[in-house]
Amino acid sequence: MKRLPFLLLLAIGLAPLASWAQAPAATTPAAVAYEYETASINKWDTREWRLIDTDPTHSRSQWYVQNERGKDRLWKSQAEVLNYLASQGWEILPLGVSPDNTLFHYMLRRPAK
Repeated sequence: MKRLPFLLLLAIGLAPLASWAQAPAATTPAAVAYEYETASINKWDTREWRLIDTDPTHSRSQWYVQNERGKDRLWKSQAEVLNYLASQGWEILPLGVSPDNTLFHYMLRRPAK
């Protein structure tokens, strides 16, 4: 008889846990398909940087990303090139650098279109 109040309190206390344990699991978000690219940034001279064009649809005579006039697009810093890539929706991961510190390589990833 002395155990009855204790068992009732225990049952009342565990009832919310039992209902929580039976709740359906939260659904996981759908997998996102990504497209991947590589980017290489070339230090052109002491104050300018160029982004090597890795788009396979462009002709190989076009080695660097072009501006509106068809000339090699130049940036004032490596950070400007990385900001340009980010503005295109790319996530940027560093891969490596050439021994002479003039060529920097990156892996790019963004949701597929």
